[in-house]
Amino acid sequence: MPPAVSSILVVDDDRPLCDLLDALLSAEGYRVCCVYDGEAAWAAVQQEPPNLILSDIKMPKLDGVTLALRLAEVASGIPIILMSAGYDDWAGVASGFLRKPFDVEELLASIAVITERDQGQIAEPR
Repeated sequence: MPPAVSSILVVDDDRPLCDLLDALLSAEGYRVCCVYDGEAAWAAVQQEPPNLILSDIKMPKLDGVTLALRLAEVASGIPIILMSAGYDDWAGVASGFLRKPFDVEELLASIAVITERDQGQIAEPR
């Protein structure tokens, strides 16, 4: 079995969606931390960097694209999948993109693609 992401930081101001993603990803064996804006995500990354970030684009305080750019500036190497209900310019900023609404299989497939691409840098799920 190829290496997989073990910890995922979910960033979205839609709390019910965060709760749902937490439940779904935890059931798949991932450690999940949810925060509700980009500034909280930045603080969480500074405290305990995750293996992957799943972030909404449009959020208060700090949007997902700016969060991705900030991570790139510090060469964090943390892959980020951006999510949005609308079309947004994310090319070259993130590791992947999910258009809302998305289904569970699409989410897990996106994580798997990043896992395979970065397999030398990320750990097995617990």
